[in-house]
Amino acid sequence: MKPLKAITIETRRLILRKPQISDAKEAFHNWMSDSQISDKLRWYPHESVDTTEFILGLWIDSDGTFIGVNWVIYLKSVKEVIGSINLYNFNLETLTAEVGYCLAKKYWNMGVASEALAAVINYAFSNGLERIIAGHQIENQASLKVMTKNNMVFYERRMVYFIKKNEDIPLYYYSITKKEWDNANASSKE
Repeated sequence: MKPLKAITIETRRLILRKPQISDAKEAFHNWMSDSQISDKLRWYPHESVDTTEFILGLWIDSDGTFIGVNWVIYLKSVKEVIGSINLYNFNLETLTAEVGYCLAKKYWNMGVASEALAAVINYAFSNGLERIIAGHQIENQASLKVMTKNNMVFYERRMVYFIKKNEDIPLYYYSITKKEWDNANASSKE
């Protein structure tokens, strides 16, 4: 399997594309500086646009490697970058990767994350992966809803170290295989 790249993926409402340093101000203001968002994730909220620029630079540099594939989520109707989605923790023996996503609060509960996740799962399976997994904290039921909307099912409970909390936190992982994805999409077209 070749490393994946953040190609542009267009859906009905979204454009998922490779990040650019010029996205830093929107990314910082829309989600990367928001402590309510980062509280559900493993990273600290960004304190400056410079931090966001640095992270976007890492994402850009990792494209085409097995470190991670990162997209920004551009909402066509507002012409703005409103979130991110990525594939990481690639396992080349099992052809598995994890997916993570993040979205500005004002776009929660609108189906945006579900739409972005469906597009990335489809891309991953079209390019050689056989299983996608995603994890959430028990308190983050919205993330669980995004996973189950995409036919992901419970996979395992795993303790994961959160540096900002200085403790292991239980994450609940859900997964979908290429075969399950194909079956779900075939039955939805009938």
